[in-house]
Amino acid sequence: MTTTEDEADSLGCCARCRAEWSLSIFDKYEFNNKEVDFAASFQPKGLVIKISKLTLVCWTIASMAQDLIDKIPDYNIFWLAWLTVWALLLSVMYLVCSFLCTVTGTSEEPSLLVYVTWTLGSIACPGQLIVTILYWTIDHSLSGNKVTYINSMLHGGVLILVWIDALVINRIPVRFRQVSLIMALALIYLLWTGIHSAFSIGNPNHTDRPDQDDDALYEAINWRERPVWTIIICSVILLMTLPIFFLFWAASAYGGGYRFDNGLRRHKSFKTSSIIGAMGT
Repeated sequence: MTTTEDEADSLGCCARCRAEWSLSIFDKYEFNNKEVDFAASFQPKGLVIKISKLTLVCWTIASMAQDLIDKIPDYNIFWLAWLTVWALLLSVMYLVCSFLCTVTGTSEEPSLLVYVTWTLGSIACPGQLIVTILYWTIDHSLSGNKVTYINSMLHGGVLILVWIDALVINRIPVRFRQVSLIMALALIYLLWTGIHSAFSIGNPNHTDRPDQDDDALYEAINWRERPVWTIIICSVILLMTLPIFFLFWAASAYGGGYRFDNGLRRHKSFKTSSIIGAMGT
């Protein structure tokens, strides 16, 4: 069947979700057959845009550098053990790739750099939101860390920067199936916490402190002392990736008013064609 743009935009909620899920993980077309303008979505040009992207890159790298300066003397390579740092490194890589997309030549077809940027953005943006929520709701209250500029940047500030780049300067077309990317990150990190516990790697932050769990990466995740509670926390973390990613998708699909029709994304001219078995008609 063929469909007009108006027919595609009038889909109900369930049909819309089926249509979105029918798209491939890096589909060039929207659910309503609009073709993504990759040059405009990932490689916007202009001096103001270049300066803005460079500012975001420098700001994020400066925050990471300050965190390194503060922690490397005590932690060394263990600095890489925390989820905050994983999300931070992914954010830096995304912002750098996004900046390179803008300063390199424009192409009608997505280049390898565009696909890498798309992948990193789809992980870094929801990943930063997960880190921010977990830190301020669980880790901060249990650890008693002071609220500092760097702490705030790593648990909220960088989140704002990557979302501005991905959804305001760029207009990344988020796909439902990209939820698998952030879920993979969550699974890999939780597996790492299990490996860390099984091999008794320890935690330089807690060593020889009898009032705390010396071997645990986090107070809330302790496979040795509280395995049942840890399984519950890990299950909650995995489950929360779904609504968080949906929120990221919704922000990407927002079209103004009460519409989430991808209206603010950057497209080429509409093409009438078949919608892949998702319309329910």
